[in-house]
Amino acid sequence: MPLLSHVAYVQAREAYSYGDADVRFDIVQTGTLPHTGTFQGVFPRIVPDTHPTGVNLRKLEAICETVFFDAATAEARRSTTPAHRENIKSVACTIVHWKMVSQGGRGRVENVRSQWTQSTYRQLIRAYQHCSLSDFCIGGVRLPIASAMLRFTHSNEYGIMDSRVVKRHTQPAGITTLSIRAEGNYIYDTKENAHKYCSEYIPFLRAEANSLTAAGVTFSDIDPAGNPIRASFRPCDIEMALFSKQAVCFN
Repeated sequence: MPLLSHVAYVQAREAYSYGDADVRFDIVQTGTLPHTGTFQGVFPRIVPDTHPTGVNLRKLEAICETVFFDAATAEARRSTTPAHRENIKSVACTIVHWKMVSQGGRGRVENVRSQWTQSTYRQLIRAYQHCSLSDFCIGGVRLPIASAMLRFTHSNEYGIMDSRVVKRHTQPAGITTLSIRAEGNYIYDTKENAHKYCSEYIPFLRAEANSLTAAGVTFSDIDPAGNPIRASFRPCDIEMALFSKQAVCFN
């Protein structure tokens, strides 16, 4: 039995509205990347006319996935260039800015940039190759942001471990037993929580998504090119729906 009703999941996912109009990032061509150029703004669905170079979440997913795949391929072939490294840094900082926009995104990005070292690039490539939440914890990045990086580099498999989702839904329902602050607005950056992300949180998101898919439940969304589509639920869509939901709602 899903945590929310089918109708509630659809309504909540379609109501998802978290965006970042200020983030700016550059992706340069390193081979056959389908999305290159300068981008300004990340929006949940439709990109407004006021931001002609903005992207929606589906396009950001495509950019992150192809940039990491291209860089990992180059690393395996020992053909990495400075452009590969800059693209990875750009994508990583974009995710940080987007994730933390409500809590000072630009400041968090500056923190990541100040701690970036020569080994950061290879650590992120390793994190991508092994789907390692812990390896995504580069300098200036803690578990929730690391989970956002995992979500955007493997969008069909993972979702963000967000404190609001945990506080309002998974902890009260006994789905997760994460260590969080009493007020519930912070997930502690511990090895135990990293383990429980994989052993409790992600299995729940996947089970919910699989249940909705098996029932033929879809929701309206916008694809990377800006076209309307009917989409099946993925783990990240479950998380986005629960993020939008303001109160625990059971069937």
